[in-house]
Amino acid sequence: MSTRILLAAALLLLASLCLAEPVDLIAGLNSGQLWAEFRGAGDRTVTGTVGRTGDAPLDVSIPAGTQFWAQAGGRQGQSTFGNRQIGLNDVKVAQVSLHTCCTNLGLPEAGPADVMVPVACPDTRLARLLGLPGIEGQPHMAVQAAVWAVANDSRRAEVWRALRQEPAVGSATFANEMVTLGADLMRQAGLTPESFRLFR
Repeated sequence: MSTRILLAAALLLLASLCLAEPVDLIAGLNSGQLWAEFRGAGDRTVTGTVGRTGDAPLDVSIPAGTQFWAQAGGRQGQSTFGNRQIGLNDVKVAQVSLHTCCTNLGLPEAGPADVMVPVACPDTRLARLLGLPGIEGQPHMAVQAAVWAVANDSRRAEVWRALRQEPAVGSATFANEMVTLGADLMRQAGLTPESFRLFR
């Protein structure tokens, strides 16, 4: 085989690696291409370590709405904001911190002792909401109010109570603003806020 053919084959292989689609976190874990461990970090974050099992470089995709359940029961589930990419090209292991919303209003938050198990988003409405362009730039509690509406169909009084407990900003005005912004986000996601108890 000539040197030119070997060089062309090497370039094609390199190009295919560079153009390869990112591996979905859940699919990669299920296929054995990835390993990961996640832990709770309060009501807005899940932290973890993600690694590739093989030598080939990988980009990992964590889609909006990926759900994390605490392995021990009685803790809040968490769902990710926006789409996240993790590069495992130059490294085999990466530390990650994922911005999340609580999906279980009223349950205690998960902490560092709580192992969090990732699964695909269980609700397409939630995935649409948390995948809105620019969602990461929206006020956290507005997104949170909308998530509680979709995930728990929470009553207005329950959400208001949680919003009023926000440090330094918990007030009736703040609660009203977050609920109003949450309704706007739901409309952007093609949802009808009035079909949820929070907005009636």
